[in-house]
Order: sequence, then structure tokens, then C-alpha cells
Amino acid sequence: MIRASATDRPEAERLLTFAATHPLATFAHNAQAACLALLVSILAPAQGEAPASEPAADPMPLAQFFTELFSRATSWLHWPPSEVWGASVKQRLERAADV
Repeated sequence: MIRASATDRPEAERLLTFAATHPLATFAHNAQAACLALLVSILAPAQGEAPASEPAADPMPLAQFFTELFSRATSWLHWPPSEVWGASVKQRLERAADV
């Protein structure tokens, strides 16, 4: 999650290197909060639910997000559908970044 959403890759790697040397309990709360904030920023509110604040970008429903990933993997990356279904989201994002 940290690598996939990082806007500063070297800083993300420094954080992960640091985190590998400390107990998870020391930063789990902050990491969970950051992960939840990322999900809130990319997911549209449920039907009838008002957004907590103005989103920075247009949110997209999770189903549409995965449909977009599948479409790009099969068209841009030329993966067969069976390979797309077997790949993790991380693998799809990493391979898409290489294109």
C-alpha cells in the first residue's frame, strides 16, 4: 500500500526500511489511519452517504476501479485474462508502472 500510493518513492523506501527495524505496534495505528485515508480518497461514498469532506479528485467506486485495472491489464499490458485474475493488485500496478 505504501509503495503503490507513494508520491515520493525514495521516502517510501526509507519509511519501509525504518519500519522493518521496529515493532509493528509502534506505528501500526498511524499506518492503519493512512491506509484508511487512502481508501476514503479513492472510494465513492455509499449510496445516500454524504462525503466527509470535498474529495481532492473524483472518487470512483471500487468495482469500477477493479474493472479499470482489468481493462488496462488486458489491453495495455496484453495479459491474458487468466493471468490478470491470478495477479495481485500490487503486481498489476507494478507492471502497469513499467509500461
